[in-house]
Amino acid sequence: MKRNILAVGVNKDIISGITKELDSERLELNSVTSVHEALSFIKRHEIIIVILNNLLPDTGDYREFCILIRSQARISGIPIILLGENKEEISAKISVLKSGLVNDYIILPAEVEEIVARMNVFIEIRMLHEELELKNILLSKISITDELTKLHNRRYLLERLAEEIERCKRYNFSISCLLIDLDHFKRVNDKFGHQAGDEVLIELSRMLKSNIRVVDILGRYGGEEFLVILPHTNLQQLGVVAERLRDKTMSYTFLESKHQLKLTLSIGGTAFSALDKPEINKIIQIIDEQLYSAKNQGRNRVRAVAYPAEK
Repeated sequence: MKRNILAVGVNKDIISGITKELDSERLELNSVTSVHEALSFIKRHEIIIVILNNLLPDTGDYREFCILIRSQARISGIPIILLGENKEEISAKISVLKSGLVNDYIILPAEVEEIVARMNVFIEIRMLHEELELKNILLSKISITDELTKLHNRRYLLERLAEEIERCKRYNFSISCLLIDLDHFKRVNDKFGHQAGDEVLIELSRMLKSNIRVVDILGRYGGEEFLVILPHTNLQQLGVVAERLRDKTMSYTFLESKHQLKLTLSIGGTAFSALDKPEINKIIQIIDEQLYSAKNQGRNRVRAVAYPAEK
């Protein structure tokens, strides 16, 4: 996608020269003659840089236009290069540069190559900054995402659980948590190999996600274990969700085109409200104990208890 450069009140010969020098595959120069047209264009398009003549037909002072740009959060950081067609005192030039209203000030006449060279400095800085922001976003996402299933990972789940506990205390609503384990998963790996095991976990992830609400928080807790945080859900509602997930898994055929696997889930859970004064370590301990109980009693079942209220 091409990036937009906006020229405001710039001489046609300069526009023509800049256009010839620009990388036309990445950049597109858009020329307007007035502040009104410029503001209209900026509302409709993303701009990477503004080239501004210091003589504008519909405003007495180019500074007013620059102030409008700098005062709007969405566009305040756009680099502005001022072309000084009407020569100002050197003190005025220094003053406007110090003010931050413009990023560069080129006195005309000037070679087009110089204008483009200075433009390119700001364009490359802007693009490098955007690339760095994108990389930071991706790194942040990677740090909270399970590589195999693309669900949230354990770190994110515990952070979100802590946040939900605080929200629960503040607004006094119920929350429940499920710890889900795929029964006899080791047998899948031993019989069909780890690649097949990975495919099973990916399929299970998709199935679990499609059978919970958008507001619910699902992630891979570790190995073949998954954690679900269910805001605004009490113990009875927890049971309904857990049984639905267990039933859906029982009726699902894993690796259908290869091995026709039928698998089951064991699920441990707890529910709490602000009155219970919940603590994250205690919650994890309870759902882990309930999951162990489900396993110990024959697997393919749900075991859940209310969080023990403080006495």
